[in-house]
Amino acid sequence: MRLRSRAEGTDVEDRIGQVLHQEPGEQTCRRAAVLRLPVRPLSDANLRALRTVVVRRCQVTALRAQEKTRLERAPSDLQPRIRAHLEWLQAEPRP
Repeated sequence: MRLRSRAEGTDVEDRIGQVLHQEPGEQTCRRAAVLRLPVRPLSDANLRALRTVVVRRCQVTALRAQEKTRLERAPSDLQPRIRAHLEWLQAEPRP
């Protein structure tokens, strides 16, 4: 059974095949062109700065968690270096 699109009179299966063989970015561009979405303005400088601080805080928090896990599993000769790194991370200024 073959389905036909009422609007364009083309086979739906052919359209699906065309979409599947497109690059992901190309699909997004085509959807945006069809939907005609409004262009959002860039965020202001304060919001960008806040996002940067939040991302950095998340990175430092994740790094601290990773180092704590390493400390638990590390051989005794590496533990002092990991502890020193954890102390340095704790001294990192928090926003």
